[in-house]
Amino acid sequence: MKYRISILRLLFVFLFGITASCSSHESDSNVDDTQTKGESEFMDPNVILQGPVLRDTLSNEQMKQIDYLHATFKEVHTVSKEKWIEDFKRDQNPDQEIEIWSAMASTYNAYCSDKNLDIDTRQEVFKVVLMRSMMEPKEVLEKSNLQKISHKEAMEVMNAYDIKAKPIRIRK
Repeated sequence: MKYRISILRLLFVFLFGITASCSSHESDSNVDDTQTKGESEFMDPNVILQGPVLRDTLSNEQMKQIDYLHATFKEVHTVSKEKWIEDFKRDQNPDQEIEIWSAMASTYNAYCSDKNLDIDTRQEVFKVVLMRSMMEPKEVLEKSNLQKISHKEAMEVMNAYDIKAKPIRIRK
């Protein structure tokens, strides 16, 4: 069975080969995540299809935020700005997804900005931040297979992430 998803973070899941924690509930932009009940399950990202473009345009404010996100992550993910824009146009709630990515950017920058890290280490920091956006720290440490940073350093990264983990929600 194939699944559809409209969340940009899934593209990064493919990049790092991590298995995403996905809810079996249908995505509904009018449903508060705190009211969503049900079990999460781990799914092979290869069975999830990207959803359709849902809007023709994004606001000027959204575009400014996407510019910032693209600039922040371009060294660890070489996707064009146009692809970032297209992917946010697929999101049910682009503002919520931009908020998640902005928290990820703040966390990534807070850790990396004052350190002289090579690209492989920065990519691993990004992987930790990405995973933290979807799962709790304990689960990130269990699943991340860290090679460049220690668990202690990963915890330092994750402690700077200040919003609740939001698993990727899919529609069956």
